[in-house]
Formats: sequence, C-alpha cells, structure tokens
Amino acid sequence: EEIMYAETLDGLDPLIVHHDYALGQSVDSAIVAAMIGKAVGLPLERLYQLTLGALLHDGGMVFVPTNIVTSPDALTVPERPLVQQHPALGWQLLREGKDADSNLLAHHACYQHHERQDGTGYPRGLTGDNQLETSRASKYEPGTLHVLGEIGAVADTYAALSARRPYRDAYPPDEVYQILRESAGSHLNAAIVGKALLVMTAYPTGTHIEVLDGPYAAHRGIVAHVDGEHREHPIVRITRDGDGKLIEAFDLDLLETSWQIRSVPARNPEEQARSDRTAD
Repeated sequence: EEIMYAETLDGLDPLIVHHDYALGQSVDSAIVAAMIGKAVGLPLERLYQLTLGALLHDGGMVFVPTNIVTSPDALTVPERPLVQQHPALGWQLLREGKDADSNLLAHHACYQHHERQDGTGYPRGLTGDNQLETSRASKYEPGTLHVLGEIGAVADTYAALSARRPYRDAYPPDEVYQILRESAGSHLNAAIVGKALLVMTAYPTGTHIEVLDGPYAAHRGIVAHVDGEHREHPIVRITRDGDGKLIEAFDLDLLETSWQIRSVPARNPEEQARSDRTAD
C-alpha cells in the first residue's frame, strides 16, 4: 500500500495510456519482486525500494512506438535498438521526479532489469557474480549489477513469460518454472533464482495436468494440493483415463513416485461435452 502514492500513480498513467498490457506487467512484476525480496530477507526499506522499482520498471516503454509494442511479428533490426533503450529512458524519466534522490535504489531496479549476469544484457552490459551475499563495496563497483536490479530481472522475466503477448500465448507455470531454472547463471542471478523457486510453484492448485509416464500415462486431472516444501511434486486428482473418458476420481501423490506430469490447457465446455457424450 505504501508504494501507491500519487507520484507513483502518475508514473503509471503514461503506461496505461500507451498500452494497457504494460500495467498488468508492472503490477505482476511488483508482486513477484516483493515475494522474492521477502524470501531473500531484504530489510523493509530495501523491500519498499525494490517493489517500487519493479512497479515502474517499464516506464521507458512509453517512448517506444505503440505499433512496435503491439506487433505480432518478431522485432526487426531497426526496431530492436528502439526497444532496448527503454530502461535508460525510463531511468532518465524517473530521475526527473521530485522524489528522485530518496528513491535512487528503486530507479536502479528499473535501469537494470534487462541486464544479465554474463554481461550480454542492455543497456549498459553490466555483469553479476551469481551470488546473493556480496559485500557492499563489490556491489557498487562500476559495471556490476545491484542486488535490487538482479531481483527485478528475475521478477520481470517471470511476469513477462506468464503474460500473453501479441506474438505468443502465455507460458504455463511449469514451463515458466523451467525457463527460470535454465536461465540461472548466464542470464539471471543463480542464487536469487534459487530463492525465487522456493516461493513459486510449477503447478498451482487447480492446474490441469497430464501424466506423462508410468501406469497412468496419458491420464488427465487437476492439481489438488501443493506442499510448500515439495512444490514440484503435488498431489493430483485424476479424473480421465488415457482415452479422455471420465473415470472415478482418485489422487496420486507425486512425491511418492517418479512419474512426470505436464500442464495442459483446460478443455472448453463444448469440447468437454463432446468428450463426455463419446464416453457415454
């Protein structure tokens, strides 16, 4: 609640006018960043700065032409630098605000959310050390990432993958989970990703799933329960057999087996009705 003061809302207004997708992306990033910040033990003031920075991280996108933001096609060679300058433009915009000096760390989170651990990010090619506990001196060395920027990068990646874009559908939670894990080290801070995966889940309760192997291969159901300590191994309620026919529901505890699952789209009502009639 403390970050939603008038100046913050003023900072979000241009994004809403420019493209409403940016608002949802900003709010999602802020929520995820706050979760990660708590998981890594940030003090309250740092947590505030992180959340504020994540909320305003894409402010520079107001300078990118709307036709580029909403295009279903891949970026062209001339378009790419226009998009890649948005963190720097957002930084400049925020530094012109009346609370600029008191929110410097928040602005770092905005400036650095597209930087990478290996130095291949933008706009400045900063580097990280994939550590969480690093001395204050090294974190402020020229050319290195600040921890708030590193957390912001993880939160932005998670929110971006989870959202539908003009050129692709949203990734399901289990794929987002796996992409984050694979991005750790070269792209995202590995220590921070490790903490993030402890507070996220690959299979939220209610997710539609398919069993991939074992005696129940091709059976479908939903995630019924997620244990906080075993987020990749939920309890799933199986409701359909391998032919898609309704069966008497039963639970599988994946912590007790080595069977694999994947998330699948929920069937729409018409498709479900046709399947049920066939099963009858």
